[in-house]
Amino acid sequence: MGLLSGRDPLGIGTPRWTPPQAEVVAAMKVHEWCHQRKVDVLSLALQFSLRQPEFSCTLIGASSAEEVEGCFRAACEPICDEIWDELPLFLEGIQVGDYSDRQG
Repeated sequence: MGLLSGRDPLGIGTPRWTPPQAEVVAAMKVHEWCHQRKVDVLSLALQFSLRQPEFSCTLIGASSAEEVEGCFRAACEPICDEIWDELPLFLEGIQVGDYSDRQG
């Protein structure tokens, strides 16, 4: 979807598809949290996924060589342990729903 790609969540979407409003609001909260801590949103999102032992891969969906390079830099960007310690409590407060019952 791109809501945590580093782009403005309000600008994500196409004429044929718009992300659910609750997800946009949640993404905006993540962006603000990251901004307050001087952490790049894309770096946090990619590294969060890469840190999950139950995920065997992380797909980035880059559409250009520049985006691939940016994702590589984001995956390598140092993020301090304090951020990883704070993140679970922050995320508990912004969950937008149970995705287990989604079909698609």
